[in-house]
Amino acid sequence: MNDPADVCDPILSRSVSGERRVPGVVACVTDRHGDVYRRAAGERRLGGEAMSEETVFAICSTTKAITGTTALQCVEEGLLELDAPAVMHAPAVGELMVIEGFDDAGRPKLRPPRSAITTRQLMLHTADFGSDIDWVGQVVEGVRRRRLDEVMAERIFEPLGMHDTAFTRTESMRARTATIHARGVGGSLLPIDDLAPPDDPKIHMGGHALYGTVPDYMKFIRMWLNDGAGPAGRVLRPDTIAWAVKGGLGGSQMVTLPRGVDRTTSNDAELFPGIAKDWSHSFMADTEPTPTGRPMGSLGWTELANCFFWIDRRNGIGGYWATPIQPFGDPVSFAAFLEFEAAIYRALAG
Repeated sequence: MNDPADVCDPILSRSVSGERRVPGVVACVTDRHGDVYRRAAGERRLGGEAMSEETVFAICSTTKAITGTTALQCVEEGLLELDAPAVMHAPAVGELMVIEGFDDAGRPKLRPPRSAITTRQLMLHTADFGSDIDWVGQVVEGVRRRRLDEVMAERIFEPLGMHDTAFTRTESMRARTATIHARGVGGSLLPIDDLAPPDDPKIHMGGHALYGTVPDYMKFIRMWLNDGAGPAGRVLRPDTIAWAVKGGLGGSQMVTLPRGVDRTTSNDAELFPGIAKDWSHSFMADTEPTPTGRPMGSLGWTELANCFFWIDRRNGIGGYWATPIQPFGDPVSFAAFLEFEAAIYRALAG
């Protein structure tokens, strides 16, 4: 690989410059052995301290893959059957109802689900809950009889050396946390201090509530590149990795992610329009090569505050692009991430 700094440093510099910019960015690329590129640019908060490689982000939906990994560990140990009713381990799932519409007074019309929700449906996003897989975390807690943070710390964070990832930040992590900024009219940026998950939450939301650093997440990506092995122990077995990365939607394709009713939260967005995509346990799976250079079978996902990652097991590389900004699908961050990823593949080819 040619030195990725030659092509990637200018991308980061441009992304934090000019009238339409992101407040700051941390970008990292790893191979199977360690990070081959790690840079920070801009500021954690506009007008404040500089962004650093050790900046802590609310990693939102990139929490999902970590929670999914804890569920896969339960499957490995014979403690969880993915096609069994999830209510066996998370009783509150049995209280959920289906909205069929609304009456003349605007009240929702509810009915019981026609079949039992399974953990596989939760992991594959086919249980009609939108993007959340917080219920998977509840299933894991029911299986383990422990809080999700304890399960993750023992079974993922310790074996991988992820000491800056947690649902509740240490004082050091809190001092290094990036402020999420809102993109306003005309491209302006406004820091929003309270737009982040709470520390010490009553429920550990496995779909969106972890804090962490980019270098920590690279350790998680390397585990998936190395067939489940970590520096201080195995996290998953190679045979589990082999089936977990395969698409599970049975020919369905993921398409545009609509913004919904709240334009301050998300824009309409799609990763690689026109490219067939599936969902695995628990990643988006590319079923065709992408314009940026990912081969078929690569994995990835994103999150509400415009952080993006990918895992290319064929070439043995993965990356993470982190910016603290909303709405999701921010045109500046999104475009710069795609440019960054494409530059990495050009460097790899050279």
